[in-house]
Amino acid sequence: MDLTIGTRGSRLALAQSEWVKTRLEEMFPDIRITLCLVETSGDKDSTSPLAQIPVLGAFTKELDRGLLQGVFDLAVHSLKDVPCTCPEGILMGAIPEREDPSDAFCSRTGMPFSAMPKGSVIGTSSPRRQALLRLARSDIYVQDMRGNVDTRLRKLYELKSCDALVLASAGLRRLKLSHHITECFPPQSWPGAPGQGALAVAVRSDNWDALSVVQMLEHPPTRCCTTAERAVLAALGGGCKLPLGVFAQTNNETIEVYAVLIDQDGKRAIRVQGHGKVGDPVGTGKRVADKILAEGGSALLDELFAE
Repeated sequence: MDLTIGTRGSRLALAQSEWVKTRLEEMFPDIRITLCLVETSGDKDSTSPLAQIPVLGAFTKELDRGLLQGVFDLAVHSLKDVPCTCPEGILMGAIPEREDPSDAFCSRTGMPFSAMPKGSVIGTSSPRRQALLRLARSDIYVQDMRGNVDTRLRKLYELKSCDALVLASAGLRRLKLSHHITECFPPQSWPGAPGQGALAVAVRSDNWDALSVVQMLEHPPTRCCTTAERAVLAALGGGCKLPLGVFAQTNNETIEVYAVLIDQDGKRAIRVQGHGKVGDPVGTGKRVADKILAEGGSALLDELFAE
């Protein structure tokens, strides 16, 4: 069998797709797999702040189109970039075991976040990370900083555009760049984006051959936790622009969910916890979202969506 994987062309996207390719080739030695590079809307505009990019699924839309048109058989996404609802005709055929879901703090001097001097400049493109940084330290300056991982590290070390960065730990680890990590924020108190650290391997719903192969990568605990996280996001009607952090973990037959919704200035935060049965991740996520709304989230969301 021949399979083609659609992927973005960034170094991280290629590393993720190569990981999927290698795992499948190990399990199915007779399968020949090639990669097909696709430029997405989010890649074409690499300078605008994420909150100002209007396209839902900016990093997935073109890959979805290629799947539906049969240009390739599989598409590999960072799950946090995938909209809560898949386009008709596309399935998330597998969610492999998650990498580190935490945010990583990378400072040029190796100084931890709590010790950074007043007025330090911290770079990140994520509205969630920006809000969490402002919530934790009102005496620092948060700078919007987009670009791939290598570009942002160059801005930190060579151009000295900032004093530190906040990046996804998973991306740094997948790129063998974990030596740049000064510290990792605990996801229970500093939750990442819903699905952070996990991959999604998408297939056409009618491509049974590809689906039967891809399903071998499935990791049920990761599917359970990320489904609960994404259910919180879906219930609040948000996307990557929403300063919402959610982290779920399993404990025997229980899912534990930690969530925080913050205003963009980092002056107000609604923190909630919830739990449910592993067999009901969607219901658990919805109940956590209901808690957020009941504790002032409705008004905060109205303000955020009005901006």
